[in-house]
Amino acid sequence: MSLQRQQRMEQRTRMDETVATIRKSRDAEIRITLSSWKGRPVIDCRVWCRPKGGGDYIPSRKGFACDLGKLPELAVALRAALLAAGPVEDNSDAQNPS
Repeated sequence: MSLQRQQRMEQRTRMDETVATIRKSRDAEIRITLSSWKGRPVIDCRVWCRPKGGGDYIPSRKGFACDLGKLPELAVALRAALLAAGPVEDNSDAQNPS
């Protein structure tokens, strides 16, 4: 990621409200953030990674943002995925050891 893009993302995230953080691995987490993009409210689901040299997490390109008005439809779709998957066990530590 270019330094300029990283600075823009860091500036944008200072105005955001993170509503949930999900640990993905030792050096990565998924953040669910309410934000705005070009004046429109959005929900952003993005993987944040810790740089190899350490330091604060930075946003990656992995993720998506959509209009906040789509949040109810997204919630229904995620619930449908959860029901279709059946019982789910968190194996993140087994797959991504610390």
